Amino acid sequence: MMRRRLWAGIAAVWIVATHSWAQVPAPACLAEADTLPSSPVVGQQVLYRVRIFRREDISQVKWVHPPAFPNLRVEWLPGRAEDTETSIHGSLYRVSEEHRALFPARAGHLTLPGFELRCDTSSLPVPETTLDVREPPTQGRPPDFDGIIGPLQVQARAKRLEIRLGETVRISVVVRGASNVWDVEPPFGDLEPKGRYEIFPQRPELHLETGRQLYIRRYFRFDFVPHEVGTLEIPAVAIPYYDPTTRQFSRARSEPIVVSVTSLGAAPATGTRNNPEHPSETSSETPPRWLGLAAVLAAVGLLAGAAGWRHGRARRDRSIQLARALDAARAAEERGEAGARAAALVRALEIVAGSSARPGGGAIAEQRDRLEAIRFGGAGASESDTVWAEAEALISRLR
Repeated sequence: MMRRRLWAGIAAVWIVATHSWAQVPAPACLAEADTLPSSPVVGQQVLYRVRIFRREDISQVKWVHPPAFPNLRVEWLPGRAEDTETSIHGSLYRVSEEHRALFPARAGHLTLPGFELRCDTSSLPVPETTLDVREPPTQGRPPDFDGIIGPLQVQARAKRLEIRLGETVRISVVVRGASNVWDVEPPFGDLEPKGRYEIFPQRPELHLETGRQLYIRRYFRFDFVPHEVGTLEIPAVAIPYYDPTTRQFSRARSEPIVVSVTSLGAAPATGTRNNPEHPSETSSETPPRWLGLAAVLAAVGLLAGAAGWRHGRARRDRSIQLARALDAARAAEERGEAGARAAALVRALEIVAGSSARPGGGAIAEQRDRLEAIRFGGAGASESDTVWAEAEALISRLR
């Protein structure tokens, strides 16, 4: 009898406890924060991620103050919209993510502050996170290592490979990576021209590409002016970096560039000008019997001049448009943007196709199709080099 009463009491307590728990509503919002990786090296990109869980009946969640990290370089990343759902305590939640790219500048234990979200009308705390930042190892470190965290991609290009003495060749260097690329020192600082040429550096540019990671492009441009005929050899650009994934040091290299410098050559021949010392060449006297014919010729000349002026103006307009298209193609080439370069060359082909009466329609159509394949991702890198050269040669032939 006593045992039966005991079990009855336990059952009653269980019913009350489960009933009370069932009455507790699921939280309106939840938030969690983490960092990937949590133990980076100095200069490595760290993904700071906040996952926000919003109950379906809650209309809005927003930052009271957006995340700020005074001791770190921070760049916004797109994150993730509410494209997933999950069930917590029997309630359905929509899940979104806020992302930031962080770049620690010094080693040590860092505590990233907590933040505050507004969940409908209530406050929602975002917890603190920590980072244990390490220095890159000293073992195997190259003597010219400047703290760049890789891997990197380096490309160097010359605008022209053949120039005349006295002309300038523009060298463009692009460095791309997912870490502290802004710390890359300008190349060619250790070159010793010894009077053979001069180097004029242009102001570097920085471009950010946001996605799942932040990619940084740094553009360097230099004008080389040779002072002697021969070969101008521009060495490869080599940048040492540390790869935290493989835990090894390595180098990113470009290809060396060789520019041929020729002499100015003979000046173009000039036509004989009228000499005022010879009256027969400058006489303004016109025999009377030619006055009528001169009037007719003058009228015809005026009509032809007007037509020629209109034709010349149209040609000048096309030349301006073509120059702009080719400039856009060269700028895209320097930025390494194949799609933009292909689009600019397609425009240039359209301009020369409309202004040229020479054969080449089939070649233009074929070349345009090949450029469009590059523009929309249908051509490989090895094929692209051939297409660039053939397209530019065709435009040069028809312009």
